[in-house]
Amino acid sequence: MTYRAGGRCAACYARVAWMLVSLSACAWGDGLKNALACYDLAQPDVRYQYARSLREPSGLAYAHEGAVLTHDDNVSTLYLMRHMDPAPPQLWNSQLPVVKGDFEGVAVLDGYVYLLASSGVLFRTHLEQHAGDAGLQRVTTGIEGRCNFEGLAARPGSGELILACKYINEPPHPSRDEVHLYRFDAHSLRADPQAIVVDVSAVRKSHRLRRLRPSGIEWLPTRQRYMLLAGKERLLLELDSAFSVVGATRLPRKFHRQAEGLTVDGRDRLIITDEAHGRAATLSVYSPGGQCSTVAPRGRPRWLSTRN
Repeated sequence: MTYRAGGRCAACYARVAWMLVSLSACAWGDGLKNALACYDLAQPDVRYQYARSLREPSGLAYAHEGAVLTHDDNVSTLYLMRHMDPAPPQLWNSQLPVVKGDFEGVAVLDGYVYLLASSGVLFRTHLEQHAGDAGLQRVTTGIEGRCNFEGLAARPGSGELILACKYINEPPHPSRDEVHLYRFDAHSLRADPQAIVVDVSAVRKSHRLRRLRPSGIEWLPTRQRYMLLAGKERLLLELDSAFSVVGATRLPRKFHRQAEGLTVDGRDRLIITDEAHGRAATLSVYSPGGQCSTVAPRGRPRWLSTRN
């Protein structure tokens, strides 16, 4: 069963073009109430390269003021990063066992850090590193193997995680106009076997795409919206709380060659991580502006490096 939701001048012209693309976020929604309309994605406020030791950062999760958690694609090791005043990533907890695998998402919910494997298995540990049983617990979700999962979002207050499907493994295979998501209840530690089907037909046709392949998802609590990232297509979608598409915009190729994860911090800054893709992996930060601003006006973009 499935649940269906509803020169200088050249630089100036390029910037205006990207602003117009961003405003297309309102095409399916309600103007500036849409979260995507709050961000000028033409150029990040802060962008920097990861240390050479972390070439495949996959997921992002807001940890606390000024810091996010990330992880490597191939192991369960978690790193803490200061996204506005960056330094080399710090190992978050050296006491945790290292599990090899294909990890594609991280989220923080109700005092736990959750890691998502592409198979649909979750791993969790206490957010407080000195908690008595601060090991790494393997959690079977009941939906293992249904998808190649990529993207994990926490919705605080609901006890719910959302898992995004990049590819569907089980027949019948969905239409190109569908994206599948799954709910996971953090109290019962089981996933709802009924998929949430997101209709992306209007977005796909508008942007002339063959399909959409999610690589990240995040909940924006201040606006009660989800942000769904399709890295291969360089597309960022906005979903309402009922999982209907209310906006979409393209990410500039110059900054996002392989976007893999996203999160928002306590000031609604949008943070996106890109794998190396033959170069250095990067992290980009976009602050909300205009009527949506929750931070001081931004100055010139800062180009920083944490490479060692």
